[in-house]
Amino acid sequence: MGQWKLWSSPAAAAALILLGLFGLDWWAFSSEFGRVSVDLRGAQLCLGPFGCNEIPMRQLGGSFGLFARITFAVGLVSAGGLAWVAALRATTGNADVPFARAIGAACALLLASAILTLFAFPPDNAAEGLGRGGWATVGGALLGVIAVYYVGAGRDAYGEGRAEPIRVVPAPLTPPVATPPRSVYDYEAVGRRARRDSTGTTKTGRVTPAGPAAVDALREALRFVVNEGAIGAVGLDVRLDRGGYRTVRWSEIRCVVARRLPPDPPYEKAIFVDLITDAGPLRLLPSSRLDYHALPGGAAPNSRENLRRLVALAHQHNPRLVLDAQSADFFRGGREPPMFTALKKFAEYDTQYG
Repeated sequence: MGQWKLWSSPAAAAALILLGLFGLDWWAFSSEFGRVSVDLRGAQLCLGPFGCNEIPMRQLGGSFGLFARITFAVGLVSAGGLAWVAALRATTGNADVPFARAIGAACALLLASAILTLFAFPPDNAAEGLGRGGWATVGGALLGVIAVYYVGAGRDAYGEGRAEPIRVVPAPLTPPVATPPRSVYDYEAVGRRARRDSTGTTKTGRVTPAGPAAVDALREALRFVVNEGAIGAVGLDVRLDRGGYRTVRWSEIRCVVARRLPPDPPYEKAIFVDLITDAGPLRLLPSSRLDYHALPGGAAPNSRENLRRLVALAHQHNPRLVLDAQSADFFRGGREPPMFTALKKFAEYDTQYG
């Protein structure tokens, strides 16, 4: 979906609503004696040579005045919210923005109140004098609902626009096909060696690695880590930390898992995302060097958002992609993914890949 479609629809909806609230009459009546026009702020009575008088809406009273005031207030909220949605989408490239549901609900309420104001409490003979202000407001409210809920729906809830959300599967996730076991991977030994490499000590107590050494130690302690790679229309071309290159098509990615590593060094609660294929996972860390500028909308300000956008792009190309249930909140832009509280727990998860 073109980036302009994400922000142009809420912007157009806001403009229509404002036009209906301020620029156009809702009813207009002309006769040989003069002209009466009514909008949501009041009425204007023009009687030939006697000039025109303004009558505020509060003086009109009755059910019509009440509904008109409600419609005007809800319209202002809806127009302001839609303008905010348009501005955020234009600057971030994400369809999903904070309070989008509330803004969509305000537009739905505006749609209902505008229709009621038009037809439930019109002035006498209003059927002959319906103005364009009501229709502009109704059209803007309807477009606002569509813009919030359907235009780019879910985009970065998972990212690029799509027809359906990513399917969620129960956790724990079992990979489609595990890679054949080559040897027993000693997680404890690798962890001790990584701590020694990063801190110069073999103490079992908690230490605080610093700088590049800590990053290198973390990567050394993990398998399947992507060192660098390129994002293309067909898939990913990556180089792994432990040597070798892999080309993975979007259609080959079956499942996606996000987790945080144990709190002990060298893992330090680091986040990772596994793109699971039949040939085993690609493990992405915040330090994995991918050309995120190739993503729709460009690179995000932080690594977590880049990972979310990458998964969204994968789903755009592969609608059958599934997401493990415990990762869903993270990929929707919410809380952090679950953390393995101990190395043993992470080892249990990691050994399922062979």
